[in-house]
Amino acid sequence: MGEYATVTDVIDRYEQPLTPEQRNRLPALIEDVETALLATVPSLPARITARRTRREAVRLVVITMTLRVLRNPAGYRSEQVGEYSYTLDSAVSGGRLMLGRAERVLLGLHTPARSVPTTDEALPRPVRHPGHRRRGHWFGDHTH
Repeated sequence: MGEYATVTDVIDRYEQPLTPEQRNRLPALIEDVETALLATVPSLPARITARRTRREAVRLVVITMTLRVLRNPAGYRSEQVGEYSYTLDSAVSGGRLMLGRAERVLLGLHTPARSVPTTDEALPRPVRHPGHRRRGHWFGDHTH
């Protein structure tokens, strides 16, 4: 069972009955989603503890990402019947699980387009990236 979402959470939100194959695959899929989410946002547990991200929001993101793959496991974007053709969605094809913009907003990770965070205050000691340092100042620090 997942740490942030359960099989029941996903089943309750799926619009049709699951097949036995889907039901058997669901625990592993939830685990994969949570693993991908933690790999993308390693500071997530610290953000929850620091109350910068709500646990309920993480649950919703895990459910949403799981449903996205459950509804479209092959990652189809479009399909044509006459002279069969299909296009794969690069965000889900190959089993990749992507954290979309809406999910980033729910997790409190969304920043304005021109802002690139160089620290994460939810970490015990904020980390600054050394590549953002210029002439003795942090990137964006225009004081002399």
